[in-house]
Amino acid sequence: MSTLRQDPTTKMGDLCDGPPGSTSMTGRRIIFAALVLGVRWLLSQDKEQRGDSALEILRQRYARGEINKEEFEAKKRDLS
Repeated sequence: MSTLRQDPTTKMGDLCDGPPGSTSMTGRRIIFAALVLGVRWLLSQDKEQRGDSALEILRQRYARGEINKEEFEAKKRDLS
């Protein structure tokens, strides 16, 4: 009968996580997911700012009479 001896300083979850001080596979997945979501969020923020400024320019051109209503509506659909 063999007895599995465990170092008392080792936690139960640490047995399969790799060498001491390494990040577990779950931890790496969480970090990777956070990075991907962060990059996607930053890119969407930039896109929204560009879209808003283009739409604002379009509204200004329409207000100044540079384009008619049909052109305004067509360009507005293109920006959406």
